[in-house]
Amino acid sequence: SVPRAQASTSLPASPAPSEQAAAVTKYCVTCHNERAKTGGLALDGLDVGTPADHADVWEKVLVKLRNGAMPPAGMPLSNCRDRWARSLERPAAQQR
Repeated sequence: SVPRAQASTSLPASPAPSEQAAAVTKYCVTCHNERAKTGGLALDGLDVGTPADHADVWEKVLVKLRNGAMPPAGMPLSNCRDRWARSLERPAAQQR
């Protein structure tokens, strides 16, 4: 087993579901909404807390986060995209 101190310092904490939803609304939905559909993507009607409900969409989001395409360089959250990608992956894995 991994000692607690080591486990707590190995990865940054994932944001809480309400923090995830607020970040998606603030930073992603500005462009990726039903009206603008930038990149053909609308996130404003999806629940970030239940990614398995729209796994195909959230998988695309994860790919963009993981390959550095989103958020664009210089935009908020671009310096912590791995943290946000992990936070989306964990609920999806729990729902399988």
